[in-house]
Amino acid sequence: MFGGKRRRHWPLHPNDLIPRGARQSAEMHVHWCCLFVSPVPIAVLMMLTVGCRPIVFPYLLESPLRERLLWCIVQILNAGKARDSFSWPATVHYRRPEHLSVQLSTPNTPGNTYVNSAVSLLQAFLNGPDAESHDLATFYQGYEAALIPAVSNALEQSGSLALDSLSRGVLCQIAVDLHDHLPNVELHPLARAWQHARSQSDDASHVASLHSHLKGRYRRRTCCGPECTRGIHDTEDGKPLSLCAGCKFTQYCSKGCQIADWKRETWPHKKLCPILRLFVPILESKAFEEGFHTLDFKESDFVLMLRWLNEH
Repeated sequence: MFGGKRRRHWPLHPNDLIPRGARQSAEMHVHWCCLFVSPVPIAVLMMLTVGCRPIVFPYLLESPLRERLLWCIVQILNAGKARDSFSWPATVHYRRPEHLSVQLSTPNTPGNTYVNSAVSLLQAFLNGPDAESHDLATFYQGYEAALIPAVSNALEQSGSLALDSLSRGVLCQIAVDLHDHLPNVELHPLARAWQHARSQSDDASHVASLHSHLKGRYRRRTCCGPECTRGIHDTEDGKPLSLCAGCKFTQYCSKGCQIADWKRETWPHKKLCPILRLFVPILESKAFEEGFHTLDFKESDFVLMLRWLNEH
């Protein structure tokens, strides 16, 4: 998009991706997603969310954008094998394209391209940069009954659609989360197996949860200073905020915020810094659990870090 002769147009700031503002950009991208029900606008919206989440995602949680985007996702996840029977509000005025069933029923490509694009968007909502742990649940709140059969249909067709293991894992996690809200709806066998595997070891489950929380906080691009919410979108050059030189984990918009965090009364970074420094080398590793059990830290320091993760 920005290569070749157009290289001079490469965006230098995240806000360059939304030249007409966050609200209008969100509205238009959701409109294109629903009008065409195609993987291309969904992929673009996903990248827009990854690049500009703090200022774009809040609009995706507002009506009518939220229910419209959910409608689009449900049409795709039904994977050409089931019809959407949910009674959508009048704000959802789009029609399912006639060609969609044929496209979604095609094995491998393009069928999996459609479903993978929708799953990638949901994954970005779930644990993309700057994600909060409740973001995805907030997005589908009130529409669980529309989403859970669609997720089950996508899982049912995951073999013929040749979905990769990551997409299947995301769908299973969403299915289990939805099942907590609708326990009377039968959980798909793949999701049940995924849930069973994760519950086999309480220790592994706790470590996996810790890993998820740490990665989520590590990938946040906002200042860690007390009461500060500045992020890269608030900077003039769009460059990442400065990392703490000690732990390479927390980041700050100014020296003042860093000093204030260092002396913070509740969880001073002076105490957090040494333990966060231990986790940074293994955060992006697939062997996080093994690495975790080799770390040497005091229980009191670990408890302090957990409090910080849960409340910060």
